Amino acid sequence: PAVSQKAAQHRRRFELAKQVEPLRRSLRLTQAQAAERMGVARTTVVAIGKGTRGVTHAELAALRGDVDGAAAADVLGPQAARRAG
Repeated sequence: PAVSQKAAQHRRRFELAKQVEPLRRSLRLTQAQAAERMGVARTTVVAIGKGTRGVTHAELAALRGDVDGAAAADVLGPQAARRAG
């Protein structure tokens, strides 16, 4: 059970990662700006965008932190926002 739970968590991190690039573009952030906001290296943002690295809830929350008053559901969609929150 612990292995399958860890595998599910790993899959969720990669599913959340699919939201990063569209969100970054909608916020009109460069990769460097997104990286700074997320607290990671720019190369990490590149890896997330390529699908070779997952993203944590905290990283996604940090990226969407200043969405100009829009709720996360408005930017990410209701299901993704529930998973990220």
